[in-house]
Amino acid sequence: MRPGQIIVLATPVFFLLMGIEFAVGRARARRGTGQDTYRLADAINSVGLGMLSQVSAVLTGLLRIGIYTAVYSAISLFPQEAARQF
Repeated sequence: MRPGQIIVLATPVFFLLMGIEFAVGRARARRGTGQDTYRLADAINSVGLGMLSQVSAVLTGLLRIGIYTAVYSAISLFPQEAARQF
């Protein structure tokens, strides 16, 4: 299993746990046994940071490909025309 697959598999569990936290907080507030512990701002922030993490991973991969392409075209041992003949 690749590390990226772990995130994909954990995302539904994360949203399920957010739903459970929301339901428990509302039930406690309705019964008067405690405060509503669910904060929408915190949930949005967590989802936003997770998305930012995934986007930065994609951009890092694209940057690696770009650097490889630039280095290959600048210092390749064989011209690209000769490599196409193979």
